[in-house]
Amino acid sequence: MRTTVDENRKFADFIANKLKNSSSKICVCLPEKGVSALDAPGKPFYDPEATGTLLHELQNLIPTNGDRQVLWLLNSLS
Repeated sequence: MRTTVDENRKFADFIANKLKNSSSKICVCLPEKGVSALDAPGKPFYDPEATGTLLHELQNLIPTNGDRQVLWLLNSLS
């Protein structure tokens, strides 16, 4: 089942809160073209608004510093 915009907003908040409390060095890589082969254009779970919400919320919610980075990848994870 495809996650909705609202669900992805909640996932991003959950993930960001976990990362904020981490004492480890972290680099989060956000894949600009999606997180799955199934959410690529023409595929069954393609929903750029839902995927974009997850990625942009993560970027906005994860505070960055010398030990915590957020990077964009120009491809998908798959």
